[in-house]
Order: sequence, then C-alpha cells, then structure tokens
Amino acid sequence: MDIRALREKAERGDLIAATVLGIYLLEGTGVEKDVASAFDLLSKAAAEGVSRARLHLGRMYLRGIGCEQDTQRGLKLCERAAEAGEFQALIELARHWKEPDPKKAAKFYQRAVDLDIQSCPEMKEAREFVKRQA
Repeated sequence: MDIRALREKAERGDLIAATVLGIYLLEGTGVEKDVASAFDLLSKAAAEGVSRARLHLGRMYLRGIGCEQDTQRGLKLCERAAEAGEFQALIELARHWKEPDPKKAAKFYQRAVDLDIQSCPEMKEAREFVKRQA
C-alpha cells in the first residue's frame, strides 16, 4: 500500500482515493490514526455520492467519532449507502434497529441476505435473524 500515492490522488480530487485514505486514517491502517482528517476526506467523498464514504461517515456520526454524535444524520448516510448496495450499510442499519424495531431490522437484514455475499461473516448473522423473524 503506497500511502503517499494515495494522498496525492486524493489531493488531485480522486474520490475513491480520498475514501480509501479516509478509511485508513479512521482505522489507523498503514498510517497513524487521524480521525479529523478521516472525517474531512470522507465528508467530501460522501457529498459527491461515494457510497462507501457515506457508510463510514454515517458510522462516525452514529458513534460520535470525530464529530458530535448525530444519530439521524448517521442513519441517513447509511441509508443512502444501502440504497447504493453497500452490504455493510445494510448490516449497520439492521443492527441499529434490532432492539427498537425488529421488523425494520429484518427488512435490512433481508436486503443484505438478498445480496448473497458468501465471503462475508455478517451474512450468517443476517440469515439467522431473518429466519427467527419468519
């Protein structure tokens, strides 16, 4: 992973590079963790419609990481990412709604199951929840 090249691409306006770099900075993967920079990069990419950036920015708002916690904003970002087919956004939304509204959670889990991503560990969680709700 060439972080310098990724930074250069992000600085030139490459939204995918900005998203990947933002995630790396958020998680501290291959770079020193920098939540503020991650928030800035993911915010810009999310505003331009990058679904993976919306997912991670949504998680940041939901948990109050690098920003003030804003559940509604976080959910909206995750919903937009889910609309674009982001599996992890569907899982995030299902987990959020599990306790207050299991039927709503089941709908998100069902959409995740419908994507049929075999190599994803969350698929078992989704299938089991949907099965219990049936």
